[in-house]
Amino acid sequence: MENIANMTKAEKLMDGAVDMHVHTSPDLFPRLADDLEIAREAKEARMGGIVIKNHFTTTADRAQIASETTSFPVFGGLVLNTPVGGLNPDAVRASLQLEAKIIWMPTIYAEFQLKGNSHVPMFGQIIKPGTKGINLLDSHQKLKKEIMTIIDLTLEYNAVLATGHISKLETAILVEQAAKMGHKKIMLTHPLSPMLDYSIEEIKELIDLGVTFVELNILDTTNVVNNPISTKTITRAIKEVGPSNIVMATDGGQTINPSPVKMLRQYINIMLDHSISEENIKTMIRYNPEFLLDI
Repeated sequence: MENIANMTKAEKLMDGAVDMHVHTSPDLFPRLADDLEIAREAKEARMGGIVIKNHFTTTADRAQIASETTSFPVFGGLVLNTPVGGLNPDAVRASLQLEAKIIWMPTIYAEFQLKGNSHVPMFGQIIKPGTKGINLLDSHQKLKKEIMTIIDLTLEYNAVLATGHISKLETAILVEQAAKMGHKKIMLTHPLSPMLDYSIEEIKELIDLGVTFVELNILDTTNVVNNPISTKTITRAIKEVGPSNIVMATDGGQTINPSPVKMLRQYINIMLDHSISEENIKTMIRYNPEFLLDI
């Protein structure tokens, strides 16, 4: 039976909360609802904003429309996958000019991801066998020049640089270089996901290299992924890494899951049940996202 007191606290903690990772339609994958529907539900829950993500196209333009239509803060970004030209500085620049807040490294088209598509079965429904994956490194294991330009652009526009689904080696080299260039908004994308499988020690090492925020998603505990993690794994990471370095997000929007708004409320309730304090939760779902998004 759910803890009624915690459910009440979770409702209050939704006030001002920002979900940094939401999937909406239109999309090539089936999604539960569109931008406007999720924005309206989030507004009704008194949230502070949402970030919509798409693996195939920018969401910066549609985020503006959703914000204006619903009078609720909706933010977008760009994932550097093959449909937008991969490591394409021109696409990044255009998206940032459209007020994109996050630039993600390759996800479902990352070379590393393509070797393990079985972790998320729906990815294999879109990506054709034999598709060439994207790698950030050249033959000398150095960052490609396009990536250096992209880091510069995220710095120029004060945008978040997120690691996507690239390999651990690519991530370490990217993070170290971006940190050397003065980046303060480097976000490690769902490292506890079975598809990436970072240990807590590896996460701490990346924080030492320059990661400023670690995204922990409740989706990774659901049946959307094969071999889902335990909610206790998330709790342990929060306690060992520290809330000041963490963003709690859903990665929600799948048709087999509740809406992202409901998922976030459940996530908060679970963390309360696991003895994560209200103030620490507020840091991870409100204050840290507010810093990253400049709101």
